Order: sequence, then C-alpha cells, then structure tokens
Amino acid sequence: MSLKKILIAVDDSPFAQRAAQIGVELATALKAEVGLVHVFDPTATPAGAWGFPADRISEMSQLEGKRMLAKFRESLPPGVALPSGIREFLESGGAADSIIEVAKKWGADMIVMGSHGRGKVKGILMGSVSQDVLRNAPCPILVTPPNT
Repeated sequence: MSLKKILIAVDDSPFAQRAAQIGVELATALKAEVGLVHVFDPTATPAGAWGFPADRISEMSQLEGKRMLAKFRESLPPGVALPSGIREFLESGGAADSIIEVAKKWGADMIVMGSHGRGKVKGILMGSVSQDVLRNAPCPILVTPPNT
C-alpha cells in the first residue's frame, strides 16, 4: 500500500496539534501530500446567539477556520519538503461526515486525527467524531491518543 495523500483533521484543541505533528512527520517520511481539513458547524450556535444573525455566525466561523488552517500551516517545521505543498479544506457541517467526504473527494490514502479521549460513557452520550470516522472512512485512520 502506498500512502501518497494524508488528510489531517484539525481543530483548536491540543489533540489536533499533536495529530498534525505526527501526520506531517509521516507525510515527510513518505514524501506524501498533506491536506488539512477543518470543519465548522454553523448550526452549533443558535441563530441570534450573542446578538448575531445566523449568516454572520457562519461568516465568523469561516474566518476563524481560515485563521486556524493558516496557523497550522505556519506551525510546520521549516524545511518540510512536501511534494505539492499543503492543501487546505474548510468545510461546513457535521465533523465526521465532512472529514469522510473530503477524504473521498481528495482521494486520501490515510486520515490522521486526534482523539479527545472522553471515554466510553461520554463518547456514547456526546458522540465521537473519531469513532464515526473510524466506522465510515474510505481509507485507514491513524488516531492519536490525548496523552502523547
């Protein structure tokens, strides 16, 4: 199996930062392309929250997502030689479904993502993005634990 495209899911957690480091190290070693994907859910904040209309909340979420992707790209170590740079995907919707969809469309050979490590009970009650991706992804998944 040849890993030519590695998709790394990022958010604003330290778990995502660690997953990104591992994903970039792996991509560098394999001379693979890297894609960073960030998903925001505009329905997570009710319309009118904090006095902003729904379209403004979505716009603010997009701007924050772009800022976050730029931060991850800039945090890469100098001299990282990736064949075609870094692809960035900013998606709106449910995290797991969006990550899976990007992996399919881009043709990812692997997804790298962090786990928040909430445990079985909290994972059942709140849902788990990493669990959903593991069950439905079109390619292998590398899930980094929260304590590495």
